[in-house]
Amino acid sequence: MPTARPASIPTDLPNVDASRIVRAAGIDFHVQITGTGPVVLLLHGTAAATHTWRQVLPALAPSATVVAPDLPGHGFTVASEDALSLPGMVHAVRALLDTLQLEPVVVAGHSAGAAVMLRMALDGMLPGARELVGFGASLVPPHARYLTIAAPIVNPLITSPLAARTATALARVPGIARILLTATGSRVDAIALSWYERFMRSEPHVRAALVMMANFELPALLRDVPTLAVPLTLLHGSQDGYIPLAAIRTAVSRIPSAALTVVPDAGHLLHEELPMVAVTAVREALTRSGRSAIGSHQRTP
Repeated sequence: MPTARPASIPTDLPNVDASRIVRAAGIDFHVQITGTGPVVLLLHGTAAATHTWRQVLPALAPSATVVAPDLPGHGFTVASEDALSLPGMVHAVRALLDTLQLEPVVVAGHSAGAAVMLRMALDGMLPGARELVGFGASLVPPHARYLTIAAPIVNPLITSPLAARTATALARVPGIARILLTATGSRVDAIALSWYERFMRSEPHVRAALVMMANFELPALLRDVPTLAVPLTLLHGSQDGYIPLAAIRTAVSRIPSAALTVVPDAGHLLHEELPMVAVTAVREALTRSGRSAIGSHQRTP
């Protein structure tokens, strides 16, 4: 595993000293690894990157080995289009863990990253995971009429290179990033805003986000998620303007292993607005995972 910070990563990237480039499944992953102890995997959402864990990652490092990759096509991870679907993301992240020879006991995901986490758990690709934590989890199904009528027309347009070029050109309009983030119900600081602005001006990053959203296969995930066996803790901002709280309550009611905590006055990016709330949730999951490991050991003949 590489131990030196790659020259291709900007020196002002948050937690850059933890940055590595690791090749797995034909993908050059940018991944940040720091800390010691049980492994915690952090998975960001669509159109984000490792910067989203800017304050969470170092706070967890004293008690855990923290692994935070840029998902395929996002941030500084270079990947082909076939890795940008939900199955593609799942297999790519699993390959990264195999290459690193790290097995997480706790996995935390934000938004679409939570969907990747859940699909991995359902498919048996997180064999060591004892606790899952989701922030603003993307568990809202597309409307059936959209899937059958609009998607075949809209998705090819959304995923075209022209759409990415248009979106990145729009991102150069002053203030547009702040407007988009505010629409999610979130209030982020200047550092976080500056990184969203930079990535929104990257055509490969934007195209990856558009392709990911168009090929995310949420209906199948939502069909299977009631069978989830791993304990799942969901935190959701009361002001989330992207994933409606009512939809999350409905989803949780169908998942026996899930528990929901509503975080007052937080938006979709609650782990950035209130990083210590997110850190506390992961630390508590680590504590529970330790008790679970002891209990399972005691039950073994």
